[in-house]
Amino acid sequence: MKILHVVSSLNMGGAEQFVVDITAAMNQQSGIQAEILSFGRADDALCQHCGKHDITVHHLSQAGRLQQLVQLRRLVRRYDAVHIHSSHCVASLLVSTLFLSGCRLYYTRHNTVIHRSGKWRLIYRLASIRLSKIVFIAEIARQDFLQAYPVFQEKSTLIYNGIRPVRLDPVVKATDRGVIRLGQVGRFVPLKAQKLLIQALHRLSPKQRQGFELHFFGDGPLLDDCRHQAESLQQDMGITFHGLEMDKSRIYQSIDVLVVTSETEGLSLVMLEALSAGCLVIATKVGGNEEIIEHGRSGLLYHYPKVQELAQCLTYVLTDARWRDLALAGNRRFDLMFEQERCVSSYLTIYRS
Repeated sequence: MKILHVVSSLNMGGAEQFVVDITAAMNQQSGIQAEILSFGRADDALCQHCGKHDITVHHLSQAGRLQQLVQLRRLVRRYDAVHIHSSHCVASLLVSTLFLSGCRLYYTRHNTVIHRSGKWRLIYRLASIRLSKIVFIAEIARQDFLQAYPVFQEKSTLIYNGIRPVRLDPVVKATDRGVIRLGQVGRFVPLKAQKLLIQALHRLSPKQRQGFELHFFGDGPLLDDCRHQAESLQQDMGITFHGLEMDKSRIYQSIDVLVVTSETEGLSLVMLEALSAGCLVIATKVGGNEEIIEHGRSGLLYHYPKVQELAQCLTYVLTDARWRDLALAGNRRFDLMFEQERCVSSYLTIYRS
């Protein structure tokens, strides 16, 4: 079976990283040949990563729109399944495959944004005819979408994203440093709202802050702003801005608690990575976060953007050693629901159905 995964780019991002990883995993399966089509540039950050995994990546030429559609049609007819992972690519794939028999289209929605304009209603009308399946990565996202577009009810399915667990050195991880290491992983953009964690730490007393270290991983346009906001905390606690780090083991070896402050999430790969590494996850009660974490059982949730609620979560971690039991429960939940093998198997099942 030949499978083509389609993305808008191979720039660094959760959905893009997921596509690269799942393509590599599918190529380990007998009888499967999976490749990627990127609408982005040949020098996008993850292209080199694809090369390391021997993943074939296709790019459209910089010709005019009509020529690109012709090129796209010639390419996709070589595959048994074409799986779209970005809304920006949907219209092009729908148009280029009109009246093309034998090419089955699938579409995974990796976010919770619901397009409602006249243009998108037309696109989704065509998609309801052409798509074999529309995949959702969180049940709440599926229900919200079906309220707007009930025509997809029969073609919709839920498949949680799955990842390979992050493996750590247990001796290094268990080292007692006398402080609890908080971490954030992601681009410094408004949507990720790292400033909320800084504001929550300001709500704690100096003595409480001394019980924490803070580690930021990532880059982005708001990095300098966050550095400035964190300056006044540094007299009470260690704060490190590590920049962009590709080695996941190094990230999660450095933290005990992942704090997610995002305004919205689909199904956060960062949260799955943290659970697999045995970290406690504290996250906003948005999007698919509630399907990853059961509040008070496998992690902690708080309402966005309630800084005081986040501060209370931090206080709990500082004063109640049972937070480590939550981290263990989160790790078990990952093993049950979010392993990559389960996700790959679910995708291959819908391709073959």
